[in-house]
Amino acid sequence: MKFCTKCGSPISDDQNFCPKCEQETKNEIPNLDAKTKVMKNNLSKEINDLSKNNAPKKKSSKLTIKIIIGLLLFLIILVVVFFNKIKGEYYIFKYNNTEITHDKVDYAVNAVKSLRTSNTKALLENVLIEMSKTDINTAETKLQEVSSLLSEDEYKRIAIEIKEIKIDKLYAEGRYEDIIKEFKEINKLGGDFKSNVNYDNVMLNISSKLTNTPLQNSKGLLMKYEDVYYDDFDGDSFDEIIHLQNMNYNYGAILKLDLFRITNGQYNVVDTKTFSEHWNSEIQGVYEFSKGVKGAFIHYSNSSGDSCTSVFGFDKEEIIFKGAVIANNYTMPDDIDKDGIYEVVGNNLTASSSTILKKWFRIYEDGRTPTEVKSVVEQVANEPNNSDDYIIEDSYKRYLTDGDLMWLSKEELGIARNEIFARHGYVFKMDEYKNYFNSKSWYVPNPSYDGSESALNEYEIANYKLIQEWEKKY
Repeated sequence: MKFCTKCGSPISDDQNFCPKCEQETKNEIPNLDAKTKVMKNNLSKEINDLSKNNAPKKKSSKLTIKIIIGLLLFLIILVVVFFNKIKGEYYIFKYNNTEITHDKVDYAVNAVKSLRTSNTKALLENVLIEMSKTDINTAETKLQEVSSLLSEDEYKRIAIEIKEIKIDKLYAEGRYEDIIKEFKEINKLGGDFKSNVNYDNVMLNISSKLTNTPLQNSKGLLMKYEDVYYDDFDGDSFDEIIHLQNMNYNYGAILKLDLFRITNGQYNVVDTKTFSEHWNSEIQGVYEFSKGVKGAFIHYSNSSGDSCTSVFGFDKEEIIFKGAVIANNYTMPDDIDKDGIYEVVGNNLTASSSTILKKWFRIYEDGRTPTEVKSVVEQVANEPNNSDDYIIEDSYKRYLTDGDLMWLSKEELGIARNEIFARHGYVFKMDEYKNYFNSKSWYVPNPSYDGSESALNEYEIANYKLIQEWEKKY
């Protein structure tokens, strides 16, 4: 056996050429060093070839790994997004397919947590309102639990709706004091509790109970018959209640004025003022006597028999006397310049009793002496001796006020309005008014008068229009 001196391949003794590289062979034994060198060269060549073949495979593997990781992240994101969507839609489906209110609440809550859309929040609001109709306490508790899922405005709106339903239930049960507490809660939430349909009825009941007077069915009648009235005198959103009483004793008469205000969640007397030597007192009305400041206009007779109108203001828990006007004939509130601020007019009969001196006085918030703003002298008209023939006997010579009309019934307002036209002889077509005015001694039919404004004076025009506005309130 011999070996090729070029490539080192084995060659049999009878071969003259190397079968691999075709190198001519000789019969000497090959140099082992040469063989070793050839083998090293071949091994080095194979290693280099292997390295070259493996290099691209490593780069390809890194790229593949990155692609796989990217796809996995994308899939994870898709799963998260669509999982919440799918989950939310599932809860909406369950909500729409159950009649159990408590289950609906849970489904709505989960739908909001998954999607937080206006639609899912509307589902939550609807079911909480639905629940409050049968289980008000649970509805309020649930709303508190899910408050973090809602905006502040959304929470307040739902809370106010639930409070309104609660008030309806309390009203049906006659729990008026508890309703006042709910009014306070609505006020804290920024709601308008006075817009509640039961508000006036609640205040009428509370006023009647506090003052121990018969229940009336309107604010005007409450003032007319009981000298009780409620209004927001101090600008704190809540109405105060005033009660005027005539207290007659053997030694004289006392006018007593009570002020009720909400303290500790309910109405209590916070101030009382008494005035001696005052007879036949009545609340003539509640009006602004200074810009943005309301007062009670209270009429009475003094020890000299004069007519007096005093104005009282209310500052939180205090009754404050603001001013008074005295006249020998009559005093009353009147907005002489039609600016919404009421003055007090005093009518004084002159010595001859043939004329009336009318003076209007402005009342001041700081309590300074009232000042005269206008005066006129009027002739005393020839009037029927029996004022009972009229609802409002002087509507042709002065401007009427809300205080004149607020306690009249709808029927009385209709007669008072038509009195203005009847004085001019208007012939009525409706039997109701035809029969009524034909029974009055002062009524003289005038077929030529067609009821037009041209025959009316400025007082009559203004007054019949004001009466019409009051008729619309019934």
